[in-house]
Amino acid sequence: MLMTALAWGNESPSAVQKAISLHTPVTATRAISRNLEVWESSVGQLEARVEPLIAAQVAGQLGVVAVEVGQLIEQGQLLAEINAEDFYLAEAMAMADIERLQALLHAQHLKTARYRSLVKKELTNQSTLDDAEAQEIALKAQLTSSKVRLQQAQRNIKKAHITSPVDGRVDDIRVSPGDYVAVGSPLVRITNQQRLRARLPFPETLLPQLRSGLPVSLTSPSAPDVTVQSVIDDVRPSVTVGSRAAQIIINVDNPGPWKPGATVSGTV
Repeated sequence: MLMTALAWGNESPSAVQKAISLHTPVTATRAISRNLEVWESSVGQLEARVEPLIAAQVAGQLGVVAVEVGQLIEQGQLLAEINAEDFYLAEAMAMADIERLQALLHAQHLKTARYRSLVKKELTNQSTLDDAEAQEIALKAQLTSSKVRLQQAQRNIKKAHITSPVDGRVDDIRVSPGDYVAVGSPLVRITNQQRLRARLPFPETLLPQLRSGLPVSLTSPSAPDVTVQSVIDDVRPSVTVGSRAAQIIINVDNPGPWKPGATVSGTV
């Protein structure tokens, strides 16, 4: 120790300062563990969540197509009309039949009551009363049947006026005035652009990490300045054979300029 002290004592101040500066400073801290966020990106497609294909509910000749492709429409707005002349005739016949049967039933009811009184007085036999009661029951059944036919005719008249079940935009029209349409024939497709669904494919190797509720950031080239923050709503269990990718589903409300069918980029 004496020799070391003497050695330092013989050094000049500048040499001592130089020796000190050659040492590398070290900082120590306590190690901690925490979760690290890992972000994965993908490019997918936007689609409308509500996209009904309106079909004919009654058969007949199409008289009017009241909308055009691209037109904005409201719920309940008329889309097309099927010629309802036959349905109106069926309605009139059913109403006339109801009036006739009601009159017959009233007369038969009076006759049955009279026979019932005569049977009590033993002025007629029981079989006559039984026949009168049976005829009254038959007339009631016929009246019920006519009322059902009237309801059916009125329902067909209503179904001949085809209206939109949702707000949206006309995406496709598959018929023209004068066409004969059968029950179930597709007529008009409506797209609701306010409620969208984003489909994003991710490699199947990420399936163990993907789950509902994970945060997602979405952008679309159709509106590059708009970013939507949402969460994963569903992870499809199947894997696409060709791409070996799994799809995640994110349901979002349209921020305004997004369009169904547009590209969407997502970061999870």
